[in-house]
Amino acid sequence: MSLKQLIFPAILVVLGVIACNKKYSPYGTIPDGALLNKYIDVKNGDSTVTTFTYNSSQLLSQLSIKNDSIRTVTFTRDASGKVIRYTDYSKDTLTKNANNIIAIYHYPSGSTNPDYILTSTTDTTLLPNSLDSTAYTYLSNKISKADYYGFSFTNFAYQLNLRKQYQYDANGNIAVCVASSGFDTTTWIASSVVKTYYTYDVKVNPLSYIIDKYYDFYGHAITPNNVTLETDSAATFKRTYSFRYDVFAMPDSTKKTATDGPSIASYYYYK
Repeated sequence: MSLKQLIFPAILVVLGVIACNKKYSPYGTIPDGALLNKYIDVKNGDSTVTTFTYNSSQLLSQLSIKNDSIRTVTFTRDASGKVIRYTDYSKDTLTKNANNIIAIYHYPSGSTNPDYILTSTTDTTLLPNSLDSTAYTYLSNKISKADYYGFSFTNFAYQLNLRKQYQYDANGNIAVCVASSGFDTTTWIASSVVKTYYTYDVKVNPLSYIIDKYYDFYGHAITPNNVTLETDSAATFKRTYSFRYDVFAMPDSTKKTATDGPSIASYYYYK
């Protein structure tokens, strides 16, 4: 049998597997091999393992994050698939201290984007120790501003703690984030303004298909492509991400090196 006769059937088998693995979501067609099953971060020899669970519509229903603590994030959706609530429960395996966050989404009538999210946090006493609210402003269906308010149990009023303003590149990735904090309650002038700049590759970010864009996952922006470089206006840090890709052009692993912290190796596992 010739080499050509051996190779051609193998190609047909591979194409058949690719065709059978195509998946869909309300956010569009998910590229072959793009639905994450597990994500592992390794830092200073310690591992953080995140597993993903999906509902029958292949929408994310739960995150399970394990390291020194056990953390479970459960998403509740309406009939159209929009996230209307999530609970974020964590418990330290050593101290047994627990923390529970409940977030409620509010949508204007007919909108797929929430205008605000209310968040309450309780600890082992089961009494709220924080009540927060995040208000969103949009431009061309993208978040242009997010205002983070904290409730003062002293003044019994919400106060603005942090404002993030976003600029996007041509592919819809966040190119610049301007974070303002330390607001004067009379003039509302911020005492601290930090600009963070992002550079990306052109490959698919698998998190963009499954993670709600209003939920911070390890602090990474949920963008269509994978961030390769982060720098700030004050030159206090530089974070570089080097990716390796699988046969579907999806991230297989990445290594983060930073001037402001340890190196982190990350590994992706797909369904």
